[in-house]
Amino acid sequence: MICAARVESGAAMGPWKVLIVDDDPEVHAVTRLCLHGFMFQSRPLEWLSAHSAAEGRTIMATRKDIALVLLDVVMETDQAGLEFVRHVRDVLRNRTIRIVLRTGEAGQAQPLTVVEQYEIDDFRAKTDLTFERLTILVKGALRTYGLLRNLELELQDCREAAGAHG
Repeated sequence: MICAARVESGAAMGPWKVLIVDDDPEVHAVTRLCLHGFMFQSRPLEWLSAHSAAEGRTIMATRKDIALVLLDVVMETDQAGLEFVRHVRDVLRNRTIRIVLRTGEAGQAQPLTVVEQYEIDDFRAKTDLTFERLTILVKGALRTYGLLRNLELELQDCREAAGAHG
């Protein structure tokens, strides 16, 4: 059995949903300003904001269309961001969403250890994220999310087609 691939135009799919989870309001403002007017595959960004890991978990529980999370490590606790990652991957079982850790406190989480122990897609110091680096990071994450999401939808279509024929 061959399943047909879904093909939708970028405009028909709506904006990319990006969730910023950070307790610093300035990080939200600077990120939005830096990526103002950003387009990828003919789609703009739609911003969602959480100012704590707990608030981020609440948003994640109600939204299934988030493509990317830009996540601080240290918020309510020194490990709040890492606990958020475990919640998304293990409790919500969301493997499609891309998660990028951004930290302002390099000593709190060692990048190599974190990448080995947590299912994240990138780990960056906030001070290293220039306009160019942030743009490249977001485009790469959205490209990967789009590919994974399309594969997920194709697999769902194949399962439905197999169920209808069997």
